[in-house]
Amino acid sequence: MMLLILWAVWLAINLITCTMAYLTGPFALTSLLISASMVLVTVFGLVFLKEPLSLTMGIGIGLLVVSVLLLHEKAPDDCRLTPRWWIYTILAFFCNAGCTLAQKLHQTSFPGRYENEFMFYGAVLCAVLCLVYCLFKRVKPGQIKQCMEKGWVSMLGIGVACS
Repeated sequence: MMLLILWAVWLAINLITCTMAYLTGPFALTSLLISASMVLVTVFGLVFLKEPLSLTMGIGIGLLVVSVLLLHEKAPDDCRLTPRWWIYTILAFFCNAGCTLAQKLHQTSFPGRYENEFMFYGAVLCAVLCLVYCLFKRVKPGQIKQCMEKGWVSMLGIGVACS
């Protein structure tokens, strides 16, 4: 039950901070950095689950570092990397990794019995948490329009539905 709650909280924080990071910074770098959170999951698997390190895994991690460096150099001038963007991106990074780790720990805790109920109840709890956040957050007049123009509202809904 604790893993379910952690997963739902991390997913809710991830969805909110990911959306805010996309709104306040460059899309390509934001999505790459958030996706790079899988490196934390890989390190967890190597260290704690004793999974083997392969040559292709090492090359992949190296190429990921190179791509982050290359994209950082090419960030457009109008998309500055503000402290607010860094906070959103770092939170999304760690929460994204947390979601994956919670799923993996649930799978290893209940081998052969991993069912869709974990994801379903977690997604419902996440949706409730996001709704509560939206009810208490003050939305600036242009923010909803900006989200809709960038398509983040529909992507957020699809993400929650697919979770």
